[in-house]
Amino acid sequence: MIQRCSFDWLNRPCLNTHATLMLEAGASLKDVQERLGHSSIQMTGDIYAHVTPVMQEKSSQAFSDYLEERS
Repeated sequence: MIQRCSFDWLNRPCLNTHATLMLEAGASLKDVQERLGHSSIQMTGDIYAHVTPVMQEKSSQAFSDYLEERS
């Protein structure tokens, strides 16, 4: 990813992709915030984090697994 984007912290499309892929891979929003150097977790979530179909599927499956374990 870094080479493909000619990584530069001012390259916003790459920041967006980086943050989203980190979240998709299971990183917490706090991890992403610290990685990007943001002072506010709200900024990270509002601007850079997007819910992808993969993330929706993982959340749905995790909730389904949780309910199954409790029954």
